[in-house]
Amino acid sequence: MASNEVFRFETLLKLRRQKEDEAKRALASRIGQIRDLEERQKALQSRIDQQSTRSRQILGEEALRLDELRLSRHWVTRLRQGLLQAEAEMRTQRAILAAERTRLADASKDRKVLARLKERRLDRYFAEQQRREQAEMDEMNVLRFAYARLDEEQDAQ
Repeated sequence: MASNEVFRFETLLKLRRQKEDEAKRALASRIGQIRDLEERQKALQSRIDQQSTRSRQILGEEALRLDELRLSRHWVTRLRQGLLQAEAEMRTQRAILAAERTRLADASKDRKVLARLKERRLDRYFAEQQRREQAEMDEMNVLRFAYARLDEEQDAQ
């Protein structure tokens, strides 16, 4: 728009863009946290598998070491508790992620509304400019025609 024509809601549009960017950053952060939790779950599952294999080895030995077997089973139980905690935290994070996605969608919609309003105002401004230019051109053509007519009448006399 021209320097004297300013979109009145430009500041609000900038604020809505910032809000949308904030929502995008929060969403990306939450996705990163979920990925970290998935990695933690994989690591815990791997450790459970290793400890289970170790327990089977202890059971397969000739001399049964009960203390080591009890300790191994206790450790597997603790690892499974950690896995369950990670799963519960994962569900919580995913619920928060869904809410953040909704927030991002709302922020995006709010920004798009103002962006469309700005586009319409800009289109209206250019249409008005074009209409004014066309009116000026029409007036110039009418004047040219009138002068040409006068010149013809003066030449005819």
